[in-house]
This record gives sequence, C-alpha cells and structure tokens, in this order.
Amino acid sequence: MTFLINLVQLLIFPGLLFCVVFGVLMAGIDRKLVARMQRRVGPPILQPWYDFVKCCAKETIIPRCAKKAIFIGAPYLGLACLIVIALFIPVGSYGSAFTAGADLVVILYLLTIAGVTLIIGASSTGSPYAGVGLSREMVTIISCELPLVLILLAIGKTVGNELGILPQE
Repeated sequence: MTFLINLVQLLIFPGLLFCVVFGVLMAGIDRKLVARMQRRVGPPILQPWYDFVKCCAKETIIPRCAKKAIFIGAPYLGLACLIVIALFIPVGSYGSAFTAGADLVVILYLLTIAGVTLIIGASSTGSPYAGVGLSREMVTIISCELPLVLILLAIGKTVGNELGILPQE
C-alpha cells in the first residue's frame, strides 16, 4: 500500500506536472514562432495539446515487417527516460523528487537515450521513410549534443566556482 501511495505522489509531483505543462506550452510557442518566421499564421499555441488528445484516440497500427516488441517498447522507454529527467528537476520550494541530487552527466545520458529510442523504434519498422527520419534524428543528436554538453559544463564550472566547490585556478 505504501508503494502505491508513493507512486501516486511521484506522478503528481509538481516538478513533473510543471515539465509536462511547460514543455507542451513551449512546443506550441515554438511552432507559432517558426510559422511567423516563415510568414505564416501558424497553429494555435495549444495545438500540441489538441494533437495529444487526437493521438490518444487513434488505434496503433504495426507495420507487417516491424519487430513488434521493439516497435511498441521503444517509445515507452523514451517516455520513461523523460519522466525520470523531469523528476530530477527541482521546482520552487518542492525540490526534486529524489533526495539525492542528479549529476548533469546522468541527465545528459537520459536525454541521449530518449533520442536513441526514437531511432531504434524507427529502425524496427523496416520502412525506407523511417530510415530518412532516423538519419535526421541522428544528425540532430550529434549536432545538438556537443553544444549542450559544453554549455552545461560552462554553467557547472561557473556555479562551482561561485559556491566554492571547485578549486580556484
């Protein structure tokens, strides 16, 4: 019974709710800004929520030549990684869901695993169109990972120097 209570508290954790609501809202704002840059009106800001509700009502279609377990399991593994990342993020006075702080390296690995699960899920279909999509995702991961790591290392070094955690050079 205690496990179920802890699970419910974890699922309604403010950090997780904040990340879901804020992330989907930012995706809507991003889509709107991209449309404005292309001189289009663009979708409403709440369009990602509409898309989510619509996708929940659709049936799952599994391609004939797909590896069924990988095709179905990869998105769940990616979602699990993103939920764990959200639980590491402290929000306001609530802190994070885990008592121990997360290392930036753990968060970076989990972010990479989430992207790799998309690649694995797409490659399990056997479709040439999925091959095009997974190659784009690989290029995105490779091109975004290095700048993100450099930015986080610079922030970590600056914060470490300010807090006196790192030795002065």
